Amino acid sequence: MDSNKNEIEDESKLLFPDHGLKFKLTSIPGSGRGLVATQDILPGEDIFYQDPTVSGPGLQSSCCGCGFYSKLSLSGNKDEIQLRKGECSDCGLNFCNNDCKTRWHSRKECDIVKKISDNSSCAIWLMTLRTLLSNDKSIPLLQEYSGIDENSSQENFTIDILSKQGFSKQSIKTIFRQLQANTFRCGAGRSLCPAAAMINHSCQPNSRVWFNSCKKLMVTAKRKIEAGEELTITYCSPLLGAPQRTNKLLSSKGFICSCSRCLDPTENKSYISGILCTKCRVGWILPQLTVQDQQRSFSFTWSCLDCQFVANTEKVHTMLSNLSKELDKLESESSSREKVSALQQFLDKRSKQLHGNHYLINRAGGLLSKALQNNSSKQSLLLRKQIIKQNLSLLSIVDPSISRFKGFELFRLHQILFQQVFSLSMKERSNNMELVNQMNETLIEAKILLSDDISRPEELDISYRMLADSLPQDILQQITNNIKEKYSLI
Repeated sequence: MDSNKNEIEDESKLLFPDHGLKFKLTSIPGSGRGLVATQDILPGEDIFYQDPTVSGPGLQSSCCGCGFYSKLSLSGNKDEIQLRKGECSDCGLNFCNNDCKTRWHSRKECDIVKKISDNSSCAIWLMTLRTLLSNDKSIPLLQEYSGIDENSSQENFTIDILSKQGFSKQSIKTIFRQLQANTFRCGAGRSLCPAAAMINHSCQPNSRVWFNSCKKLMVTAKRKIEAGEELTITYCSPLLGAPQRTNKLLSSKGFICSCSRCLDPTENKSYISGILCTKCRVGWILPQLTVQDQQRSFSFTWSCLDCQFVANTEKVHTMLSNLSKELDKLESESSSREKVSALQQFLDKRSKQLHGNHYLINRAGGLLSKALQNNSSKQSLLLRKQIIKQNLSLLSIVDPSISRFKGFELFRLHQILFQQVFSLSMKERSNNMELVNQMNETLIEAKILLSDDISRPEELDISYRMLADSLPQDILQQITNNIKEKYSLI
């Protein structure tokens, strides 16, 4: 017992060298290591921050350093010119700027990349290489992801590429699996922050992870955290149903979550997985999770809470899989009248079968709203407004308190309200002050929730500065205080 305690203390000193921490590293039954609050932590309070130990590109990254910028976000001029400025003339890798290249691209890495004939696939293996070259002593403390199939194509490809450069196959495999289990998404890229990787998952987390404008990883309290309470974050979207979250967590992180939300068929009365009962036509067929074999396998039983009818699990999963594939296909299509029509038909038909909060209804609504974003007709704005308000209503159940998801949705709602307000004459605006107030309040709330988040839209800051310049300061302060009070930030 003493040796285990000493081991944890040594790991804590390595991971958290700063004194005056608000938490401690400890052993959590069934979860390995974890962080537990040693004092009360207030909503919105920063718990700690960390510079990434290693960063690298994702499959859609245009930068091979931080990986933040996406190929899809390139405007065609300024961003591409900036990337060319950061290009390594020796090995040909692109970086968003010279500072990024200096920060992440070592001489040793460059020499190895030059020996690899085709670096177009570097998004698969570069971060593993970068971690192999790192001297950070906290990396060996990280758990490996145990769920990767031995025939994983990306893992095998990485082993094949890097073993030819003198690294052992076992060391490559270990690092690849540690990265799979412990990295955080930062824009289009991934970042390894070993200290933050000690925080365990919950589908109802009390903390959140985000990157600020300096690309530091921040850990912030979503709500009040009591002393003695474990710090938790979420590893997946709260807008997925329990079966989808369970499959995603098992395939991407290698564990099964059995938090209170996952074990509640109604998921806090959100009915996010609800299917209208085919027998009583009144109740909702919902999934009940059963974890088996010491957390290594699971099953779901689908039954109606009203009439206790038990549905055929295979048929339910097949239906949901087919509907998901239908949306996958629609998502891959470019926006068009046909796509809008198909999504509306999907919603009209499936809304009679699935609960209004169902994750597939939510997803289809999001796709429809995105397909209509360049359509400023009154009908289109009203429809998008309705979709976003429904999404915000769902988020208030499954992701309450301080939420990045809510911040982004509120800014989308603000943009719609802005278009509605400025389509009115001055006289009409004066008669629609409630709409004007909603427009201002959603912008201010989005600004508070997204704060210094690196992924916040640039338009949010511009819009907020314009509002701050035009709105009397006492009114701006009053609205700000009201919103902060709502989230217990005052």
